Amino acid sequence: MPSKTYFRILCPAVLIAFLATLPSFLSPYSLHLMILVMIYAVIATSWNILVWTHQISLGHAAFFGIGAYTGALVYNAWHLPPFFDILLGGIFASLGAIIIGIICLRMAPWALAIATLAFAEALKILVIMTPGLTEGAEGVAIPPLFGGGEGARILTYYIAFAVAVLTVLSAYALKRSKFYFAFTAIHDDEDAANMMGINPTKYKVMAFAISAFFVGIVGSFYAHYIAYIDPHAAFNIHISVEAQIMPLMGGLYTVAGPVVGAFILTLLGEYLRITIKTGYLIVYGIILVFVIFYLPKGLVGLGERWTKRI
Repeated sequence: MPSKTYFRILCPAVLIAFLATLPSFLSPYSLHLMILVMIYAVIATSWNILVWTHQISLGHAAFFGIGAYTGALVYNAWHLPPFFDILLGGIFASLGAIIIGIICLRMAPWALAIATLAFAEALKILVIMTPGLTEGAEGVAIPPLFGGGEGARILTYYIAFAVAVLTVLSAYALKRSKFYFAFTAIHDDEDAANMMGINPTKYKVMAFAISAFFVGIVGSFYAHYIAYIDPHAAFNIHISVEAQIMPLMGGLYTVAGPVVGAFILTLLGEYLRITIKTGYLIVYGIILVFVIFYLPKGLVGLGERWTKRI
């Protein structure tokens, strides 16, 4: 087996083993940050899957919010086990993506970006204006996972970790499947792909549905983890923005890039918020601009360059 293959297998295995043992060494606050890292790793990876078909979404918060409200409302109505609510959050988010995808995926990428942004804002207003169903602007409270407490947070971490690993493995399997060749053909030249017998709308809707499914799952998981959700948190544009800049930071079109970006930007943002009380977002933005201009392939691309030199 070539040394490069060993490297590709060994590094993820060591990383997974390290993350699996991490809760034993972390404080409750640090563990909370790592749960957020896992959540953003799923969101960033899901957005990256959509980009493989040359589609840009500015409204991934819509699918996060659909998942969050599905999980919270279904639990309060029927008291199903949280695992069912989390799965239903992904399913309903995927259905929403299919509906919006069929309508909008024939648009140009820039038009789709605006349409998804409008979709997220429209859903937020709809939730606020239907208090009889969604509790409106007051939000929905649900019991925390495993009853709360430090032990519950450790179990919650492992759920977030499992969802993140499943999402990344799904992205890896998708990239090695025949679907990725169709995605790449659509990305490079949609008209040429259509002439080759590839249905662009079909594969773009497929990518959109897969992307929304995982975002909906972590949205429902987040509602159960925080034990409360409101429309401003569920459909926050910050979620959509982070979904884009994390793959750019780590390495767009790669499997590892969104994970690297989620890890670095989540921890970096928290560090800057604590150390720089005023204007930390300015420093955060300067760092992002530097990376985008001087590292067009992200940190993963930089690592590949160093590896080749060695």
